[in-house]
Amino acid sequence: MNWKLVLLTSTAVVSVSLFATGAQAEGPPSNYEPPPEVEFRPPPPPPPVLRPSQAKPCCEPSGWYVSVLGGGNWTDDQLAYHFAANPSGGGSAPDAFYAYQEYKAETGFVVGAAVGKDLCCWLPGLRGEVELTYRRNEVNGYHEDGTDTLASSNQQPDVTGPIEGTISSWALMANLWYDFKVDKHVVPYIGGGIGYARNHYKLSFYDALAPAGVDTNVLDETDSSFAFQLGAGVNFAIAHGTKLGIGYRYADLGEFEANLPWADPLVDQFAFENRHHSAVVSLNLDIH
Repeated sequence: MNWKLVLLTSTAVVSVSLFATGAQAEGPPSNYEPPPEVEFRPPPPPPPVLRPSQAKPCCEPSGWYVSVLGGGNWTDDQLAYHFAANPSGGGSAPDAFYAYQEYKAETGFVVGAAVGKDLCCWLPGLRGEVELTYRRNEVNGYHEDGTDTLASSNQQPDVTGPIEGTISSWALMANLWYDFKVDKHVVPYIGGGIGYARNHYKLSFYDALAPAGVDTNVLDETDSSFAFQLGAGVNFAIAHGTKLGIGYRYADLGEFEANLPWADPLVDQFAFENRHHSAVVSLNLDIH
């Protein structure tokens, strides 16, 4: 046996073992820094998708409102003069027939109600409504009709006397109003509408020249016509969702003509232009 070779081998094994043990005992160097920790953050959730019932409306609040109004109502004074030649005139017969009528309406009233909605999704400041109104005026006047001999310029009244009665109208209108948003508490507006009118004329024509004393003939007629109106005003916010308004309305509810059944149809006609001027006060309430 080669004892010298065995001794050298044993010495090498012991040296390697001691070196490995020392390396394990020393650990990492003093200037060693661990890598930074990376924090994991999950991605944000996607925005919620609103159903139609949850979507925010373009008008606040709901946009619906109701309104009531009332005020004074006036119509224009009117004159009517009718003249017709007598085809059988000549000799002692009159050359023509004439009729004269004058109407003066007293101050009346107007009342009404409306349901409307803001249309700011279409145009900021625009609103539409459906409105129903009732107007009534007392009418006074004077009428005269007779014959006219042109050669002598001689007019002979056959019937003359006062006129008394009432004119009333229902009107259903579709209106568009535009609000000027100059201030949240004071809102001027302007607009108008078109619709349908149902008019009632009840007038008494008195004849002071009747042989048996004062005679009375009554005109009692109803007609329907196209109607329109124009208006302007100012609404004042007096509480949350409540507005008090003042305004002006011009309403044209049509024209009416009829032959008076008791007189000469050539000249004796009732003619009235049903046009109104109204000063109104309104109260508007938002519907939430």
